[in-house]
Amino acid sequence: MRAKHSLEQCQSKIRMTLLIEEPVASQLRKAVFDTETRYTISEIANESMKRSAQLLERLYNGGEQFPKRRHALTGGRPPILNGGSSKRAVATPMTVYVEREVAERFRDAVYYTPTHETITRVISKALGHAARILNRKRMTAERKRKLGETRKVSEDLL
Repeated sequence: MRAKHSLEQCQSKIRMTLLIEEPVASQLRKAVFDTETRYTISEIANESMKRSAQLLERLYNGGEQFPKRRHALTGGRPPILNGGSSKRAVATPMTVYVEREVAERFRDAVYYTPTHETITRVISKALGHAARILNRKRMTAERKRKLGETRKVSEDLL
C-alpha cells in the first residue's frame, strides 16, 4: 500500500505536461505496468528530470547548478539548426506531477545547455533510459523467481 503524502509534499509538486516521443511513451507505460515495484510515471519523470539536470550540469557547467533563467521559456517549435531535417518525431502529451524545484532545475539546465536540444528530446532520452532500467529490474526479478522455483522443485525431488 502506498503511503499517503503530506499536504506539504503535495503543495511542492507542480503539474507538467511533457511531450514524449511516442515509442518512448509506450515503452515507459509498459515498463511501469509490468514492473512489480509499483512506481508511478510521475515518480519516474521526477527522478529522470533530476538526473538529467545533474548530468547536464556536470557536462556543461563544471558540476555546478545553472543560474536561474531571467526570462520565461518561449513556446513553439525550436529552430532547425545546421541544415537539419524538418521531420520531427511524433510526440505524445504525458501529464505528470513533479517537484517544483526539480522542474525548475531541469528547465534551467536544458535552457543553458549549448546543444540546443529541446525539453521534449532531453526528457524522452531520460525516460527511455528509465524504462530500460525498469525492464531490466523486471527481468531480473523474473529470473530470480524462476531460479527459486527450480530450487524448490529440486529440493522436493530429494
